[in-house]
Amino acid sequence: TVTGVQTCALPISGFLEDYASLMQALADVYSITMQRWCADAAFALADHVHENFRGESDPLYNFSSKLHPALFMPTVETYDNVIPSSNAAMANALYDLGVLCDRVDLTGRALHLLSAVRLGVVEQPAAFAHWTSLYFRAASNPLHISVSGAYTQDQLQTLLHTYDPNIYVSWHESNSSDLTISVCDRNSCLPPIRSFDDLFSYLR
Repeated sequence: TVTGVQTCALPISGFLEDYASLMQALADVYSITMQRWCADAAFALADHVHENFRGESDPLYNFSSKLHPALFMPTVETYDNVIPSSNAAMANALYDLGVLCDRVDLTGRALHLLSAVRLGVVEQPAAFAHWTSLYFRAASNPLHISVSGAYTQDQLQTLLHTYDPNIYVSWHESNSSDLTISVCDRNSCLPPIRSFDDLFSYLR
């Protein structure tokens, strides 16, 4: 089941879109609170999906788990409509979680899913809107900013309010009296930055 809390007599099995939505929510909460249990719960969901939702059309996931009672017609969703397809939602959740937590296995899994629909993204972008969003984020080489040491909550909130879909922020408690800000892309990291003013100057 998706949740550990049951409010009914029998567990309700989740579909792929349920897992994707919960993983995305956990990644988003982790990015704001840095509560480790959010990341760990999202990792567990990602592992469960990879083990139980894969089908013959690998790397794409089936809509229902192999643990779920068989549907009349098993489906693999790729076309985005009013809401994202379940595979697109899962790919985005895996990518965000992977970048935020430095898990190259998860970002690789997301890009593997994206590669399975690359022709559709190019030829019919309106029908693959959520995939296209992931495509452009991945192509733009997102930055991961990691903050540790001496900082104030006001400084951190200012950074978090500097919205950019291609910037992922994490921070870590430390006993050090020195502020250290690391700015990395998928290939390399800048020399450590020692002040928020210097960081904001770089981001501008």
